[in-house]
Amino acid sequence: MKKIDSFPLIWFQTLLDKVLQTCRQFGVNAIVEYFGEEDSISNSIISSIGSLVDGVIVFYEGENDIRIQYLKKNNMPFIVFGESQTPGVVYVSNNNFQATYDMMKVVLEKNFKDMWLLMGGESYVNKDRERGVRTFLKDNNYSMDLKVVYGLTTIESVYSFAVNDLSFGNYPDIIFVSGDEKVQGLIRACYEKGIAIPDNISVVGFDNIPISQYYTPALSTISPNYVKLAQEMIEGVLAIIKGESVTSVEVSTKLVRRQSF
Repeated sequence: MKKIDSFPLIWFQTLLDKVLQTCRQFGVNAIVEYFGEEDSISNSIISSIGSLVDGVIVFYEGENDIRIQYLKKNNMPFIVFGESQTPGVVYVSNNNFQATYDMMKVVLEKNFKDMWLLMGGESYVNKDRERGVRTFLKDNNYSMDLKVVYGLTTIESVYSFAVNDLSFGNYPDIIFVSGDEKVQGLIRACYEKGIAIPDNISVVGFDNIPISQYYTPALSTISPNYVKLAQEMIEGVLAIIKGESVTSVEVSTKLVRRQSF
């Protein structure tokens, strides 16, 4: 997995715990390696594939990722978490499009007219989440003032954006934040601006990290099926090791309603 300091990682640790538990269930030994942009493949555990590693799960795939190039060149069994940017690569992911599409069904019931999407990087994941919202609006002829902001990758960046763009007389009906941890920045900004959640504004996150139920107010969030994601990744890479044909899998999510929405 890549070392990316700017990204919150509680969701990832939650998923990694499930992956390691699943490895134990399948009798598989797991090695976790953090790999940074500055690191060399020659220093990576995957360069020892002849003696140590039978298969690999790649997290945080980057554009022209040297790990994937190396694994493909050496015919090493691997699978990617998250929709892959590399054609022909097998991946396991949340069904991010359907996740936000289904969320919008509840938004429609509330008849909200203004919505902000506060996103991280312009990844396939976030683009699919935006596409889910826009497709729902189109499919249902739902007229909504939609504002989408990319590049908010940290709690601090969400806080700074919200402080600058929110005021008591200027806020949308609902804000979706692509990542539960970053919602903390929004909650703080709303508190400072005197904007009450959920009385004035509704908030929805993504990830259902364990602490999200203890936010004030308790966070409504889209919950991945961490157990299913881990199972699909381990079963997938083991099948590839055996030479079996494997296709990519997108795992369903669910909206967990709490106090913020």
